[in-house]
Amino acid sequence: TDTILYKNGLTILKKTIHELEDGGFNLIMLNHSFEHISDPFETLASAARLLADDGVCLIRVPTVSSFAWEHYKEKWLSLSAPQHFYLYSIESMKYMAERSGFCLDSVIYDCNIHQILPQEQFIKNNILPHDKRAYNASVKNYILNFPKIIKSQKIAEELNKKNQGENCAFVLKKQH
Repeated sequence: TDTILYKNGLTILKKTIHELEDGGFNLIMLNHSFEHISDPFETLASAARLLADDGVCLIRVPTVSSFAWEHYKEKWLSLSAPQHFYLYSIESMKYMAERSGFCLDSVIYDCNIHQILPQEQFIKNNILPHDKRAYNASVKNYILNFPKIIKSQKIAEELNKKNQGENCAFVLKKQH
């Protein structure tokens, strides 16, 4: 089926953003999905078409404008090839936004332990995030890694304060 109707009034449509016709949305969120989209310019243009004049498009993605990219390079877990078609910098997102009917209103860095600790486990011990030895694979691993978790959270917070966190939330507003 293409549509799911819930008793509480929620409707879920099975459509691409390009197939939607109704405008006037207050918020369009692309939460860790934009890097997987093969047509980013067209997707942003559709989002701009669908938003109300005071609407917001929020895009959360890993960014190459980060310590992680500079430090880990080709060993950066967020490269995630071939699942990630594109990786974005602050400059590239600003360029794309402006060419698609938006302006880049703000950038919020939101790195957390779920990026720091797996990356460190991979670099130092060749442990991938889904490995049974990974910190999040079991309660035992989590407890044993608790000091590293606390340290990783502090690192993530410092990177975010310095605008160097691995993930960003890009807040886009329509151009007027």
